[in-house]
Amino acid sequence: MSGLYNQGSIQGERDTTMRDLLAVVFKRKWLIITFFVVTSGIVVLKVMTTPKTWSADATLMLQRQGRTSVMERSSRALPWVEVIESEVAIAKSVPVLQLAVVKLKEPTKDFPEGIDVSVGSLDNSVSTGGVGESNVIYITSTADAPKKAIRIANMVGQAYVEYHKEMFALPDASGIVKRQADSALTVLRDLQNRRELVLKEAGFTDLKGEELGLQSLRRVLKRQLSDAQLKATRLRAQVEAIPTSVDGIESSLPFSLPRGNAQPEVMLTALTNYRKKEHQLNELRIQFTETHPRVKKAEAELAELKQELQEAINQLVSLKRNELAVAEAEVDGIRKQIVEIEGSLAELPTYMNEVEVLDTQISSMQKQYATLTEKYADTRMSQISFQNYGVSMLSPAIAAYVNAKGDLVRMALAPLLSLLAGIGLAFYLENLDHSMKTREDVEQHLEIPVLASFPDVDETESDLEPKARRTPFWRGRHGGR
Repeated sequence: MSGLYNQGSIQGERDTTMRDLLAVVFKRKWLIITFFVVTSGIVVLKVMTTPKTWSADATLMLQRQGRTSVMERSSRALPWVEVIESEVAIAKSVPVLQLAVVKLKEPTKDFPEGIDVSVGSLDNSVSTGGVGESNVIYITSTADAPKKAIRIANMVGQAYVEYHKEMFALPDASGIVKRQADSALTVLRDLQNRRELVLKEAGFTDLKGEELGLQSLRRVLKRQLSDAQLKATRLRAQVEAIPTSVDGIESSLPFSLPRGNAQPEVMLTALTNYRKKEHQLNELRIQFTETHPRVKKAEAELAELKQELQEAINQLVSLKRNELAVAEAEVDGIRKQIVEIEGSLAELPTYMNEVEVLDTQISSMQKQYATLTEKYADTRMSQISFQNYGVSMLSPAIAAYVNAKGDLVRMALAPLLSLLAGIGLAFYLENLDHSMKTREDVEQHLEIPVLASFPDVDETESDLEPKARRTPFWRGRHGGR
């Protein structure tokens, strides 16, 4: 034992300080470091050599439903928490996994040959559970590829939904009503198509409105026809009354001419001039002989006026004949329109009767289809209400994530745990060491006071030059070796 102090006996035990603990750590530092490095290396090697995997999550909603009928098939006596736990177990049961295996073998775009997996391996790669205290159940699948993990999660979820419906299925009374409703809908659509064809053949969409419109148009055309016929009759009379020569014209025309018409005014002017000149000639013949120059001149002027009047008569006759032709053409056009309208009105009753019959049948079939649809909804509601629970896919798996979180946690915790284990092992070995290292240990175990302590001297050194070894800083104020 070595020491540098001699301070008398020490009464009582000394408390362990942080310095003592650090002394133990530094004494066993190589043990701690070796344990830390080896353990960390093993963990890192294990993590690096473990193949990468992906996981995908699909969630399903479990709807709570009650029974109110005294004829209900079964009563729910379990608490809802136990029901959720039961459903979680059903989601990973063998029948569900077997159905999922069959679904996974079906070819898809991503997996043309399907996914061949056994029930045992599928059981190991799938986990189920409830989301907190909600009605949501999750299905998590793990695979070596992201799309594979997504496919497995979704197929297991679909298999669970189908198996659950089959497991709690009631007799499908709605199937008969559904088939009747589909049949009624087919007949209804056929009747509607026939009605559209009839309207298309008739050329109208609203037969009643079209009939009223045609009748109103026919009345208007008949009034126009009456006016046009009167106009044509008047023009025909005027044409027949106009003389074809000057000799047949009296002092005025046999009919009144409208003002503003240039041709009749020209004729009237020419007729007035002709009558004046004819009167002058008669007066000159009374005064002079037929060979008198003034008489000859008047006769020549009268002949010119007669020629002009004849031309005016011919132009007026041509004008009135043209007006008559236009009026007669207008009469013929109106008559043709009336004939066409009457033909359409004659065909409309046939189409209207056919459409009326179809409308009656369509209305009856619509009522029948509405009644069947309502009955189908009632039967579906009754069927659903008689189920204990309903399961539906809440959110299918659409993306996969890499399972790196657990590896990172292990890599982070392994060094820390190995360090703590090494420190614990160091203290354990220190506790097994019963050698006395300090003055306090000597006085405590021997129950005698230490009067003095001397430093260790290296035997290879000369007595004249002793080399004292320093007491380590963790040996305490009165300690030595």
